[in-house]
Parts: sequence; C-alpha cells; structure tokens
Amino acid sequence: MSIASTVLFVVYLAILVIIGLKQSKGVDSMESYWMANRNLPGWRIAFCLAASWFGLSSFTGQAGWLYGEGLGALFYLAIPNFAAIFLVGVVFFSRIRKIPAISQPEFLEMRYSAAVRPWLALIILVAFAGYSAMEFIALEYVFEQFMGWPGWLGAVVIVLITLIYVNLGGMNTVVFTEIIQYSLLFIVGAIVGIAAIVQGTA
Repeated sequence: MSIASTVLFVVYLAILVIIGLKQSKGVDSMESYWMANRNLPGWRIAFCLAASWFGLSSFTGQAGWLYGEGLGALFYLAIPNFAAIFLVGVVFFSRIRKIPAISQPEFLEMRYSAAVRPWLALIILVAFAGYSAMEFIALEYVFEQFMGWPGWLGAVVIVLITLIYVNLGGMNTVVFTEIIQYSLLFIVGAIVGIAAIVQGTA
C-alpha cells in the first residue's frame, strides 16, 4: 500500500512540475503571471475556488465533524462555501476579473482608502495561518497513515514542489493544477462516501 501510494504521489508531483513548465511559456508580463491575462472562464475560477477550500482537512476533521453533527452540519460547512463559489465563479466573475487590482487588500484600498489595506492584509494572514495549520496537520496524518512517511517530510516535499510549479507558471498553473486536484479529491471523496454508506447499511 505504502509503495503504491508513494509511486503515485511521485508521478503526480512530476505532472504538476511539467504543467508549470508548460504554462511558463505563456508568461511574459506581471499581468499574465499574477492574473492569467484576466481571461479565465468562470468555470475554471469556480474549480480553483472549490479546490482552495476542499483540502485534506475535509477528509479528516470536517468529515468527523459532519459525522458527529449529522447532515444538518452541511448547512454551515458545505452549502455556504458552494454558494460563495457559485456567486464568484459564475455570477460575478466577469466583473471581478476586470478590477485593476491583484489582491483583496489592494482592491479595498482602491475602494476605500490606503488605511484599510494593512489591516485587511493582517486579517487574511491570521485567518489563513490557522487554515494552513489545519491542512498541514491533515497532511501529516495522511502521509503517516497511507505512505509510511514522517509527516514533516511530506509537508516539506509538498511545499517545495508547490513553490516550483507556482513560480514557473503563475496563476495559469495554479488554476490548471487546482482543477486536477479538485477532480481527484472529488472522486476520492465520492468513493469514500459510497463506501461509508455501504458499510453503514451492511
């Protein structure tokens, strides 16, 4: 099991780097690097948003939370996220990508004042620090249980490979790889969910 998981994982990482190399050929400006030339279709943006919020912690902590709370937990765990993804990726994407800003703090500085930008940057940093910590804890658990790796080693490998392919191709690479990642997570999640239902009714 651990050998097969390791081989698949290495192949997957190699694919991510190859995608970064391929996408880097179209990067010729800051606009193309950070914003993918502002021409991404809504469905790709929606996939990227979904993958950003649907990580390994969804299979560990949130899955356990849903099991303990019951299906009612969907109303404050999953449904708000998917509603936000639908609004941003389908309804407002054409207007959002025309905004001449790269980050949320920069956008609010344009909308309100420069005094808002550092505070929002701090809020985002604090919020995502907690979220990232949760993801790394789940990552360590998965590596230890399924691949026999020390959790810290898996985290280091993931961070290094991510830095490589993101720096190579910019936002185009991020969105492209997020589509692959979300599709894989969705398939695995569906298999695990069906298996749990079958096991529960057996």
